[in-house]
Amino acid sequence: MPGFKHDAGGVSQRSTSCCVNAFFLVGPTAVGKTTLAVELAEQFDAEIVNADAFQIYRGLDILTAKPDAESQRRVRHHLLGQISLAETMSAARFGELARNALADIHSRERNAIVVGGSGLYLKAVTHGFDQVPPPNLELREELSALSTIELGLRLKKLH
Repeated sequence: MPGFKHDAGGVSQRSTSCCVNAFFLVGPTAVGKTTLAVELAEQFDAEIVNADAFQIYRGLDILTAKPDAESQRRVRHHLLGQISLAETMSAARFGELARNALADIHSRERNAIVVGGSGLYLKAVTHGFDQVPPPNLELREELSALSTIELGLRLKKLH
């Protein structure tokens, strides 16, 4: 597993350097990624970095098929149940957290297996994003006060 790299294809060094000694195991829900990842991690002295958009939240263990306690005991996992449901999460923030986890793993000369099926979150890890403007909280509050019908009418005006 040492030396696994992805094709950077024009991606900045900042975003690709995180992926040295990282293997990406991706696919749809319920195909056995977690079981395979734990077996590979044990075989190749690796740690697992979660790349599922919902497993990062605390309290969604069953709903998200989060790795069980035994799997987490056998292999160190990152970004599982790390934030509360009340916190705001974005793909950009996830990418930063995942790259930090990968840097930590790499600093200890370990391999990493990034596991998940959330394509946007995986892209955030491997490619990063251009600078994202902060959310417009005033507009968000204004739109939250509107009914579904009012929102629909407002959308029609944008055409």
